[in-house]
Amino acid sequence: MTVWTLARVGPVRGHHVPVEEHGRAGVGSFTLGFLVSTLNPSVIAAWTGATTTLFSTGLVAFTPTLALPFGLGAAAGILSWYLILIALIRRHKQRFSRGVLERAIRLFGYPVLGLAVWFLWRFLSALVASTQGLCLSQ
Repeated sequence: MTVWTLARVGPVRGHHVPVEEHGRAGVGSFTLGFLVSTLNPSVIAAWTGATTTLFSTGLVAFTPTLALPFGLGAAAGILSWYLILIALIRRHKQRFSRGVLERAIRLFGYPVLGLAVWFLWRFLSALVASTQGLCLSQ
């Protein structure tokens, strides 16, 4: 989604944003970006869904002692993702055509679809198992 957004929006040519004196524009921009990212309802919903999904799989035990490592790991993963993304875009931005970006998005979408099918299978299996349990108890 981020790559698609960057590809669709891209830099605005000929638009100059004046830098405030004493270099304070960078701090204000960082703070604004941080707050927009942190308070974005779609990000909150996505992390809620990801955490709930991870919990439902039973692959990770959610205990109070693991809350801090989970949060730090998630923060490190997010930071790493954006740092790598920014470095790649800065280095290779002239090489990305719209078609390449669309193919990359589709390529990354296939594993997401695979996960969706897997979770649907788990849901339907649990639903059938619970339905059969109700029929046997009657």
